[in-house]
Amino acid sequence: MESIRDRWDQLLDQIQDRDINVALVSLSIICNIIMSAAKLFYGIWTRSGWLLFNVIYVLAIGEFRHKILLKYIFSKKIPDPHDCYYYEYRTHKYSSVRMLILGLIYMGCSLRMFLVGDGVTIPGRFIYVFAAFAVIKMSFSIKGMMATRRREDPIVRTMKVIGFSDAGVAIVELIYAGLSYIGHPASAQYSSLAGMIVSLLMIIGGIIMFLRKRPTSSDTYL
Repeated sequence: MESIRDRWDQLLDQIQDRDINVALVSLSIICNIIMSAAKLFYGIWTRSGWLLFNVIYVLAIGEFRHKILLKYIFSKKIPDPHDCYYYEYRTHKYSSVRMLILGLIYMGCSLRMFLVGDGVTIPGRFIYVFAAFAVIKMSFSIKGMMATRRREDPIVRTMKVIGFSDAGVAIVELIYAGLSYIGHPASAQYSSLAGMIVSLLMIIGGIIMFLRKRPTSSDTYL
C-alpha cells in the first residue's frame, strides 16, 4: 500500500509527464493539497464551519481526481483498443455515481449555509490567496479542456467534469471571501447560492455521465 509520501513523490514526477493531461491534473492536485492546508489552519483559527467543510470537500475531490488520473495512466498501457475502451467506460460509469454523491453532499451543505450562515470575516491579505487559487484552478481547467478538446474517450470526459467541479468550488470560496471582507450582510447567502449552482451542475454532470450509453461496438470510438 502506498504511503502519503509515495503519492506526493508520484505527483511531483507526473508534473513533468509528456502527456499534458497528466501534468496539469497532477499540478492541480498539488495546488489543492497546499491550499487546503492553509485554509484548514485558517478555518480552525476563525472557527468557520463553511471554510472547513470546503477544505474537506476539496480534498475529497482531489482524492477522486487522483484515483481517476491513475486509471487514465493505466488505460494508456492497455494494448487492445476494445479492452481499453471497456475499461474507460466502466471508469466513466463508476465516476458518475461518485459525482452524484459529491454533488448532493455539496448541495446539502450549501443549503445549510444559506439557512444558518457563517459569521466570519476574511482579512484582505487572505482574499488575494483565494483569488489566486481560483484563477489557477480555472486556468488548469480551461487549459486541460483546450488540450483535450478533440478527445471524446470516456475517461478524458470524466477528468474534464471533475476538473470543472474542482474549479467551481474554488470560485465559491472566492465569492465568500470577497463578500465577507467588504462586510456584505448577505455574503453567506450569496456564496451558498453559488455553491448550490455548482452542486447542481455536478449533479447534472453525474446524471449525464450515468445515462451515457455504451456504443454497440467500440468501432464508433476508434
